[in-house]
Amino acid sequence: MSLISISKISKNFADKTVLKNISFSIEENSKIGLVGRNGAGKTTLFNIITKQLPADEGDVHIAKNRSIAYLSQQPNLNYENTLYEEVLSSRKDVISLHNQMEEIQKNLKDDDDLKQLEKLQNKIESINGYHIFTEMEKILSILKFPKTSWNQNVGTFSGGEQSRIELAKILLKPYDVLFLDEPTNHLDFKMIFWLEKYLKSSSKPYVIVSHDRYFLDRTVTKILEISSANLITYSGNYSFYLSESKLHEKQLEKEFIKQKKFIENTEDFIRRNMAGQKTKMAQSRQKMLNKLNRIEAPKNGKNHHLKFEIESRSGEEVLKFKNVDIGFGSTVLCRDINQLVKFQDKIAILGPNGCGKSTLLKSILGEIKTLKGEIKIGSRINIGYYDQLHIKLNDALTVLDTIWDLMPGRPIGEVLSYLAKFDFTGDNTESLVSTLSGGEKARLYLALLILQKPNLIILDEPTNHLDLKMIDNLEKGLLEFQGTLLFVSHDRYFIDRIATRKWVIKDSVLFETNKNLSEIFADEVKKVKLVKTTRTAKKKKVNPYLLNKLLEEIDELNEIVESKKLLLDEINEQMSDPKTYKDSEKIKGLIAKSENIKNEINEIVDEIDEKEIKYLEWTEE
Repeated sequence: MSLISISKISKNFADKTVLKNISFSIEENSKIGLVGRNGAGKTTLFNIITKQLPADEGDVHIAKNRSIAYLSQQPNLNYENTLYEEVLSSRKDVISLHNQMEEIQKNLKDDDDLKQLEKLQNKIESINGYHIFTEMEKILSILKFPKTSWNQNVGTFSGGEQSRIELAKILLKPYDVLFLDEPTNHLDFKMIFWLEKYLKSSSKPYVIVSHDRYFLDRTVTKILEISSANLITYSGNYSFYLSESKLHEKQLEKEFIKQKKFIENTEDFIRRNMAGQKTKMAQSRQKMLNKLNRIEAPKNGKNHHLKFEIESRSGEEVLKFKNVDIGFGSTVLCRDINQLVKFQDKIAILGPNGCGKSTLLKSILGEIKTLKGEIKIGSRINIGYYDQLHIKLNDALTVLDTIWDLMPGRPIGEVLSYLAKFDFTGDNTESLVSTLSGGEKARLYLALLILQKPNLIILDEPTNHLDLKMIDNLEKGLLEFQGTLLFVSHDRYFIDRIATRKWVIKDSVLFETNKNLSEIFADEVKKVKLVKTTRTAKKKKVNPYLLNKLLEEIDELNEIVESKKLLLDEINEQMSDPKTYKDSEKIKGLIAKSENIKNEINEIVDEIDEKEIKYLEWTEE
């Protein structure tokens, strides 16, 4: 049974056709990846399916009583809410039922109240409402929102954090079909691995737009490609699509050449015979041409090569770190860095969000001062920096003027030809930078970077907002680059293809590893607590015995909380039994017992928080 049927959808913006006669269906077991160049219409299609944008033609039919959850690239948040309030707002149904129950419990009088309480209890159970708070805590923990941040207003979080808040809301709410538009943006490796497992184990269908090729490989079983406003279906994961699409492009090119030759011959026949004895034959052929479904010239062949040239060669020692600490004020993000970057190294800098990767790059650039030590820059170094926020672009300039400023005296044709390599053609070369999308700004920033001809390139999340074709062009250019490269990225395919060395920042320490990303991630999960405990006990002057004793006390309190939660589950089970509601005294006793246990849990949790703060103070002195 189809949950969603998309039938002959078309959409135009001004004189541009974005979608043409698009049809497909989403079934109970669908795991779909949607791909295509930036501007191809992927987000437009999502917005049409989710009723946020009308189609010009065609229909979207959603099965009765089926709900959609949609993660867009623009978070839809109430910035006045706290994090806790905002995430819970995705489950207003559960909150409303809980509030109703509490109100009845406070004023419990007669059998009618007991019956109403029973109905509410059953409703909550039917929507898994008793586990919603545990589920929320788990999701927020994985997305790196500790309890200490739950009362913080949403508007005070960074853009990346707000995207993760939106993801938490989407995953917490009930849905029948899930739409995800670039879900791995702003996630670190641990979060990405978790999201992969979540989706693979999900029984619900989903459609994903992503530039993360490994993510698509591991999560989807069908690829839909939007190309030249049309939809092409491939039954397989991204790797299968990649090989099959090349065959499809070659076949399409052959068909285009064959049809073009047929049209030219037919038009020649019409010209020669329209006024002669074969006029009727010529008219007939003209009618046939008018009805012909013409194959568009293949555009995929226009993959522009990105060539990273260097103006001059650097010395052998490009960067030298000597006893370097990086961070802000009294906060040390990474300490005692002692590393050497050599000519033509291509180094990936890895680690969880907030560990100091971008801070390290900005410390190299001198935008942030090191807290200790020295970063020595080698001789004849010309640095080109790609900033993921693109803050150095001038919003007041057009795309054309932005590039022409770095190509003074060059003819306009040469500048336009250069811009075409980055998919800027026609009217959009006159667009103001302020009006560009994230993907367009990313491409323009790359265009500027290449013109600088640096021999040391520093990239901060370069693949964010780029489509898969442009990422492939970028990778090919960087593989041929004859200079030195340092980059931060969460794109595993990009890292595996480009990096010759890997630096990892973990527990405020930078180290080099030859392990693959899956192994690094597995080690992090397995050893994170052990590494932290060993390291802090070794470096700090606090008695290790006291530290261990405090940790034991925290663990014991957590065990007590878990045991009390089990008691609550038992009470909830009794309260869900219809027989219980025939005994008003019993139900009153269970409600009272439940409230007492909840109060005890809150008191213990407060005690745990105090001890955890104490532990952090001891280890961070």
